[in-house]
Amino acid sequence: MFRGKTGTESYLAMSNRVHRVLDRRSQNKLHPRWVFPNRACTNHRSLNTTYLNELIKKAGVNKTVHEIRHGYTTKMLKSGMTLNDVRLLLGHASIQTTQRYQHLETSDVSPKAAEILNAREVEKNRLKIKAV
Repeated sequence: MFRGKTGTESYLAMSNRVHRVLDRRSQNKLHPRWVFPNRACTNHRSLNTTYLNELIKKAGVNKTVHEIRHGYTTKMLKSGMTLNDVRLLLGHASIQTTQRYQHLETSDVSPKAAEILNAREVEKNRLKIKAV
């Protein structure tokens, strides 16, 4: 994938679900090479953000491309990816750009600490129980 904003290339792994959708789509494709051709079927489709936001709205989703990207980032951080991992996925040249999402990591610290303490308490109480 070429990132026009930064002038860099990235290679992203597909999830199994994305692969199934693209495989299904490619079975009925209109162009021998492109799964998503332009209207004239002469090249690949190129979309801008405004057009994508219109398509998302027509699909009944009340989000923008930016909001979907932010949601993706949130899920990745909450699933345990590091800020640097997310920086690479988003194509940010510097970690400072990605740090605006760091509040997501720090907001999860307290619940994680409570989970650890609760687990230790359960283990401590389990050891106090005498076998009969």
